[in-house]
Amino acid sequence: MKIKSFTLVEVVIVISLLGILIAIIVPALQGHT
Repeated sequence: MKIKSFTLVEVVIVISLLGILIAIIVPALQGHT
């Protein structure tokens, strides 16, 4: 079993989640400044 291996679907999900978090956090940080 390869524990470190990721499937294409998992990679896409992680990237999409990171993109959503960035899209939410960045405008919030810019709004506070």
